Amino acid sequence: MSRNSWLHLDDLRESWLFLIAGGTEQSGQPEGSQNSAGEIEYWEIGVGNPEKLVETAASSLAGEHVHSQDNLLTELHNELRAYRYQDTLLVTLDQEMMQQLRAELIVSEIEMPSLRGFTHVDIESQLQTQFGQSLADYGLTEEERRRPRVTDDTKQQVVSNGTAERVWEIWTRLYRLVPSTELEGTPL
Repeated sequence: MSRNSWLHLDDLRESWLFLIAGGTEQSGQPEGSQNSAGEIEYWEIGVGNPEKLVETAASSLAGEHVHSQDNLLTELHNELRAYRYQDTLLVTLDQEMMQQLRAELIVSEIEMPSLRGFTHVDIESQLQTQFGQSLADYGLTEEERRRPRVTDDTKQQVVSNGTAERVWEIWTRLYRLVPSTELEGTPL
């Protein structure tokens, strides 16, 4: 990405990919053990730019068509594939989310799991480093995040419940105040 170019990725339709993933804590595991984060039970992504959140996608173990974490991770991996190597910035809430995703991909049955082709930045680190704040200051603690919901119709599709939109709103408020070198992210 050329910083001197009059056209920046932020001006394009799909410059940011917001990833929210979560599940339940595993009980009985000592803190810091390999599986202490628990299993990923849902994910939600939002594709956006400074002007709008273009689209969202979500999946959950609560959905009718996903029966295991491997199915869930395969869907996520397939969804992410379209944005790899497109100079897309992958934005997560915190570093722990990325660590949990990597740990679960390692043990998954996905033949060649990879997150390469993205650059990554997490909002929590930027809030702490640049503003001395946290996601809690913006009303986005783990308890306040809304999981994707299952529709009541016969299809029982899993749809976003607004968390990706909330993350996009927070990101668009702060990204202009973050140094551009920090926005380049870390290559995955």
